[in-house]
Amino acid sequence: MVEMILAVMESMPRHHTDTSTAHYRPIAQAIAATASRPEEIAMLLSMAWHESAFAAYVSEGRCLEGPRDARCDVDTKTGKPRARTPWQVWNWCTKAWGAPEGSVESMTAAARCVLGKYRMGRARCG
Repeated sequence: MVEMILAVMESMPRHHTDTSTAHYRPIAQAIAATASRPEEIAMLLSMAWHESAFAAYVSEGRCLEGPRDARCDVDTKTGKPRARTPWQVWNWCTKAWGAPEGSVESMTAAARCVLGKYRMGRARCG
């Protein structure tokens, strides 16, 4: 499953700051460990691409190194990013924030949070 997800990711446009896709594997692993249905995989891929375009600086926890207007929702008071992982989850996703930034554990926790919100929305909307 990871290889299939990687193939889809690599077929999408790369973030303009990236020169390779080597950092995609942890994202693909997180999606494969979390999603159980094709539409869930598609949702996680599309949301991550929309939020961060799989940018390495986001995936690796280096948000402050990104372009000035794309630094993971920097708090104007503290100067620190308020979002992390390719899905740009804030601290409401406590397990993603409890794991080391840029780790597979953090990405998997974020994917679970995002997928949980998606499933809740699907259940509510029928």
